[in-house]
Amino acid sequence: MLQIIRSELKKLKRLKILSIGIISIVLSHIISIIQLTAMSQGKILFPALLDMNIWNNVTIILPFTLTLIGGYIINKEHIEDTQKNIIVVPIKWSKVIEAKMITIFIYSLILALLNSIILICTGFFLQCSDININSIIEAITSLVIMQVCIYIGVLPIILFFSKSKGKYIWGTLFSMMVGIVGVFISNGKLVNWHPITTGFSIISYRMGNDLYLNKAYSSVAIIIYIMLSCIIYMFYYKRNEY
Repeated sequence: MLQIIRSELKKLKRLKILSIGIISIVLSHIISIIQLTAMSQGKILFPALLDMNIWNNVTIILPFTLTLIGGYIINKEHIEDTQKNIIVVPIKWSKVIEAKMITIFIYSLILALLNSIILICTGFFLQCSDININSIIEAITSLVIMQVCIYIGVLPIILFFSKSKGKYIWGTLFSMMVGIVGVFISNGKLVNWHPITTGFSIISYRMGNDLYLNKAYSSVAIIIYIMLSCIIYMFYYKRNEY
């Protein structure tokens, strides 16, 4: 399995579509700065910059980006007609899919770390108030946790729409709609159960509604989405690998 994952990671270097993730992260920061500049009367606070960046990542950027790139990575063997070459190798197709899921997860973490670096650099460049070692650690932790939660939330969509050639584009559009819906329920009772907002309660998101944020509910929701991903994987990839 490690060798397959290593092979998938090497393939990432040749995928130009990965640049979309970097562009999306930069775009999220630009949008956040514009929003805070319009709302702020004075200096921008670093925690406010973090909160706005998380909000834009969750509702606009990450669901669309992760599903597009994740769907492409899984669907790549269909697109380039290389699946028939893999099948003749003594490797189960389900193992290849597992490696691709892990690869997507690793790429998600890389994006989270890149996002953290850009956020910290932006904070110093804008001379944000309240930027210190504690706020930097909080920023990195929050961004990584949210990235993992969003990945878990959209993974069932990635797996379901990637089972057929070219269908991952529809999954990307569906994830974009899921992100938009998250805007309307982020301060309501469903915030803990929605695929992309489950992390709000775990990081104690300041722009969330404390009345509804519940870590226990979010934890259950995360487990449900993991189980759903496992069911889709077993049904569409494991069972039909031959």
